[in-house]
Amino acid sequence: MKVERYIARRYWRSKGGEGFQTVHYITAIASTGILLTVAALFIILSAFSGLRSFNLSLIEKTDPDLRILPAKGKYLGFNDSLTAIIRQTPGLDAYAPVVEEKALLRYRGKQTIVWVRGVDSSYTHILPPRNVSFRGEWPLEGQTMAAGQTLAYRLGLTPGDAEYP
Repeated sequence: MKVERYIARRYWRSKGGEGFQTVHYITAIASTGILLTVAALFIILSAFSGLRSFNLSLIEKTDPDLRILPAKGKYLGFNDSLTAIIRQTPGLDAYAPVVEEKALLRYRGKQTIVWVRGVDSSYTHILPPRNVSFRGEWPLEGQTMAAGQTLAYRLGLTPGDAEYP
């Protein structure tokens, strides 16, 4: 241990020529670069950690705690026997049938791929509209649509837009 300290102390402050001072400058610049890089990584990873928790809170608002899917095929027949089984499930407060599928949406010459979710009137008991609506009103009845903020931006939608052929 004494040998390492002796060597470190001896070369820590060298009294050599101009070349040794250049080495000290290069070392200082490299150390500063490493320090700044580590600090930047720390800040970026902290921001991503915050974004992760924010995204999880958004997902909790819109995704159900329990989802019943068919074993085969795309759709599950929602009949009286299935309704009776669902109602008897302990700890279940509310349920709503939902049909979900990808589709191509065209509006005023613009088009994009979207997830279409067909819901009935009981859906608002599970997901209150005030939790997810920023502007406009939740469509209450009829064949209406609630668009997300990104979709509205991409297609140029505004609250209250009339149907456009």
